[in-house]
Amino acid sequence: MILKLTSKENVNRKPKYYIYFVRIGEPCERLFKIGTTNDMNRRMKEHKRYYKKDIEVLGVITVTSEYTTLRVEKQTKELWREIHPDWEYKRNDRFIIPEDVKEIEIKIRKTYKIAVA
Repeated sequence: MILKLTSKENVNRKPKYYIYFVRIGEPCERLFKIGTTNDMNRRMKEHKRYYKKDIEVLGVITVTSEYTTLRVEKQTKELWREIHPDWEYKRNDRFIIPEDVKEIEIKIRKTYKIAVA
């Protein structure tokens, strides 16, 4: 494989990883998913193919460490399951979030608020 670089590209750039929060299906279904990836386009196509429903990206947080994304995803899922017993957890990191919830929080160093309504 030949890598072509232009003068505008940074040769020493770090790979980027993402923590994402998406809605699966219609807004009335209230089905949400938190996950991690290093390629957002590929991952969203995989979700669309797997769930056979529309995927709406509600929030994306860029992180430079794969380990950090995996740790934050795991901690966030555990926290949500612990402090929100009314949120129904489904396999594959999905949650059914009640209609009265207007935003969620994902904490890395800073707390990111993402609107779900």
